[in-house]
Amino acid sequence: MRKTLKCTHGRKQYAKRPVTAEEARKNHRFIHLLVFKCEANWAYAMQHRQIVSQAAKDSRNPNRVKYLAKKRLQRASLAA
Repeated sequence: MRKTLKCTHGRKQYAKRPVTAEEARKNHRFIHLLVFKCEANWAYAMQHRQIVSQAAKDSRNPNRVKYLAKKRLQRASLAA
């Protein structure tokens, strides 16, 4: 989808390209791109949440995983 929208990163350093309202009006795929990214962040956070619950059962220190899950949820909420 990124390739069809010409929204790829190339070989250079990553440069965030925000989706503007004008682009979204012209092509609805930009909105799909944002929704997919939001869903990916949410799924990744849920994966970390599952790891945290498993780590609690295994008596490991799950603090770092909790932090990562929290940050992913924050990113998902900002994207939404």
